[in-house]
Amino acid sequence: MFVLLAAGCGGTVTVQKAACVDDEGCLGSERCVAGLCQAATAATCDTDEDCAVEQGELCRDGTCTSAPTAAPDSCTDTSDCPVTDFCNTATSACEPLHAGFCRLDGQCPETAPVCDTPSPSQPGRCVECRDDADCNGAVCGQGGVCVGEGTTVECPEHASLVPGSTTVCQCDPGYLPDVTTATCVAQEAGDPGTGTPPPDTSTCVPHASPVPGIPGQCRCDTGYEPSTDGSSCVPLPGTTPPPPPPPPPPDDGGGGGGGGGGGGDTGDDCGPNAIPVFFLCVCLPGYVVNDGGTGCIAESQSGGGSGGGGDCPPNSTLEGDGYCYCDPGFVVDSSGTQCVQDECAELGYYGDGYYCDDFCPQPDPDCY
Repeated sequence: MFVLLAAGCGGTVTVQKAACVDDEGCLGSERCVAGLCQAATAATCDTDEDCAVEQGELCRDGTCTSAPTAAPDSCTDTSDCPVTDFCNTATSACEPLHAGFCRLDGQCPETAPVCDTPSPSQPGRCVECRDDADCNGAVCGQGGVCVGEGTTVECPEHASLVPGSTTVCQCDPGYLPDVTTATCVAQEAGDPGTGTPPPDTSTCVPHASPVPGIPGQCRCDTGYEPSTDGSSCVPLPGTTPPPPPPPPPPDDGGGGGGGGGGGGDTGDDCGPNAIPVFFLCVCLPGYVVNDGGTGCIAESQSGGGSGGGGDCPPNSTLEGDGYCYCDPGFVVDSSGTQCVQDECAELGYYGDGYYCDDFCPQPDPDCY
């Protein structure tokens, strides 16, 4: 943006650069540099990774530009806000980053100097490492923590190493993990498993497996880590989840259950949530034979899904692959056998106080 100043007859014409606060105050071919609109010299880009993200540059309209220096009246994405803020999509306003969160490495403390985000357009958490290159010869382990090769980690009180491992700890019997403090706390009356036999393998949440030698305790599978509230296992940042297990045999309306249900003549006509084993239909872990002996339902349910014809638990629907899936607005609970109200469906916005976006279910537009 230029202002032309004409002098009197025979005078000269000077060009005065316009003042600006950010790039939006300049012409499309200009950038705001040191408070003045300058001709753009930045390279074109397709994604933020094409820009100097370590300096806070973002790819906007095909050009690498610096993040805004002042918060706009409203926002739809964190890239609309200064690098010290994030866009709270619940209020459409830029707000300061929460403690422990970041958009640039320089915002993190020495003890956790790496911002675990692929781009300043997204908020992340401060961690020790994102990959092995950040660990000076050690290995970047679960949760962004550097673990030295050949060394043994020190477990917290009331915990011990998983047999055969030098880096993974598990809580002792009678104690439960507290993910917010990374400690093991005493199991109180009313906690799952108190006064009852340890749960079997069917009680592990999806993408988790029982801990060898410690009945009733589960740990996340390779490539996953505990969610913020410890109720599920979520993919590690930057990893691709493994493919889902193969679906059970096609459902033709039959299907019994192990220990009481019968199979068909060929042994391969089992219904959903069951598999054929030698001419008998056996319910999958977490499912039992229904009252009519015609199919497998969740252990804690008596039947009646919203679309499962009695073979799916409430608030779930039988899909074409033979599995029961939770209806919109519902998620699988920690037992893996029921569909419960998903508070993230209404409250899943980064910065609203609910840590539902780890990172993160829609409708939060900050999630990719």
